[in-house]
Amino acid sequence: MALPDISASCDPRSPNNVGERYAAWWNTYVAHHHRQRIGVDEREHTFMTGDDCYYLRCVFLHQGIDTLQHNQVRRTVERFYFVQPEPGSMIHRNQVNEILQLQVDMFCDEICQGVEAWLKAEGQRSEVAERIDKLMKIDSAIGGVTIPLLPQPMTSMTARSATSRKLI
Repeated sequence: MALPDISASCDPRSPNNVGERYAAWWNTYVAHHHRQRIGVDEREHTFMTGDDCYYLRCVFLHQGIDTLQHNQVRRTVERFYFVQPEPGSMIHRNQVNEILQLQVDMFCDEICQGVEAWLKAEGQRSEVAERIDKLMKIDSAIGGVTIPLLPQPMTSMTARSATSRKLI
């Protein structure tokens, strides 16, 4: 939930308002996962907007809850229901009224894919690369291995899924 914040903050062109910055980043790099044509008329449905995800991030990180507060503007959903994956099954982006069910590993994977797309699109710009270099790094007590806060681009779904599980 914090990776969109961290990534967007590395771009000096991003809005100063945290909510606007988060939503804009989400809408650019992740939102395509949360739009789908549904029903017999195949109308486009948005499961989650950048604003929804920003508000989820706020209530989850600051209050540990999954329901958007009544004083916040609700765009698409009111409550999120996260599920743990069962072997061989997928239960992701199911919506009943204003409750959105998300499979936690797939949700994290979508965010990691967004970070990879963002790094590919923006990571080589000097002002972004300088800010990325200033991010906190985690050093191993054994062997002095440094792990960057933002993941490096990965090539396989297995590697992304493993990273996703470590981030939750």
